Amino acid sequence: MRLMRFDAGIGQPAGRGKHVITTDVACCSGQAEVSCSHFGSYDRTVYRRVLLPQLFLIVDGEGWVRNEDGMRICLQAGQAVYWETGDWYEAGTDTGMTVFCIQNVRMKPAQLLEELSSHQEGTYHAPAAI
Repeated sequence: MRLMRFDAGIGQPAGRGKHVITTDVACCSGQAEVSCSHFGSYDRTVYRRVLLPQLFLIVDGEGWVRNEDGMRICLQAGQAVYWETGDWYEAGTDTGMTVFCIQNVRMKPAQLLEELSSHQEGTYHAPAAI
């Protein structure tokens, strides 16, 4: 057994946001990537396009994601978002959150995870310019 760390102390600025720190967690064969991102208070990613199917799992804290329509959806630890290749999104938080991001061309999370119904997610519209 080997104990390892993946906290923000060994991560690098993600280039996705002002202060988001990302630690690569696993190098996998084929087109697969696993990383852990640490968002501080009021951090967010830049608005970006998904290049590989991506599962964004919030493991600590709470935050929001914004889709192409500009709608913000509030999420908390234990909830996740799945984006297909070509989707556009932004993610952020007011209070801080830790997220695992898994990207893989053959990912099908709906086979294993339960989809949130509209009453289980906190949806609100944010101002266009943040």
